[in-house]
This record gives sequence, C-alpha cells and structure tokens, in this order.
Amino acid sequence: MKEIKDGEGRTWQLALTVSAILRVRDLVKVSTVDEDGETHLVPLDLANIQQIDNVLSAIRLNYTSLGEVLYEAMVPNVE
Repeated sequence: MKEIKDGEGRTWQLALTVSAILRVRDLVKVSTVDEDGETHLVPLDLANIQQIDNVLSAIRLNYTSLGEVLYEAMVPNVE
C-alpha cells in the first residue's frame, strides 16, 4: 500500500485491491468507438486482461477517468 499526502497534509492510502477494481468497474465509465464509428459508454474494467490496451488508452486519454480510478482506489474499504 502506498501513502500519499495531499496539500492539506492528509494521508491517503492507495491500494489496488479486488474491491477497488470492482468499485472502478461499477462506477467509472469510458467512451469507446466500435467498428461502425458509434460511441458507447462502457464500464472501465481493470481486471479484463484481454482488453488492457484499451483500458490503459482510455485512462491515458481522459484525465477525468484517471482521477476517478485513483479516487476509487483510495476510498477506504468499509465493511
């Protein structure tokens, strides 16, 4: 687990856990273009190894999605 301090001195813990991956898949949507040129919003699935290139491209090209992924990876796991 990696700790990050924000500008106000608060400590955040960054952990890519199964629950974080599931939160990202459930809450973060990215735009994709199919072979017909139509745009669709789809869940961002970090666990889909077959589509990892598309996942990384979606994150790299959209700072909002990157921020959402980081936020969901830092939300504490409350059970």
